[in-house]
Amino acid sequence: MDGLRNSNTTYTYSVLSIGGNDIVQFRSMRGIEERIRDIVKILETVSENIYIFTPTKPGKSPLVIKWIVINRVKKLRRIVQSLESNSVHHVDMWKAGDKLLAHPEKYFVKDTLHLSDEGQSAWYTQLRKVMNK
Repeated sequence: MDGLRNSNTTYTYSVLSIGGNDIVQFRSMRGIEERIRDIVKILETVSENIYIFTPTKPGKSPLVIKWIVINRVKKLRRIVQSLESNSVHHVDMWKAGDKLLAHPEKYFVKDTLHLSDEGQSAWYTQLRKVMNK
């Protein structure tokens, strides 16, 4: 991020996919929120439009852990929604997750957390929907 702070370059679009690893690694929600706010603050100085992805619903997990992760993702979604403005846009993968989770072998790589090429295509489709609003 230091490179962006000291950059004279500006961007039409910045895309930020954040929180998924933090969520499943049970990092502090306060710390996640602070980091997202800091990053957005920096990006606002160099980018006309910022698109922030939040994760899909969790896939294969024991029920108790799944419930905890679902609640953490919901909190993350609220954090990002609170940042929305004319230049900050939320790309919410929650609803798209139903399609992805119905065929995890198609949309996720073996770790069941990260998206495959086809999952990235679904991600891009969601981005285009938000960009066309």
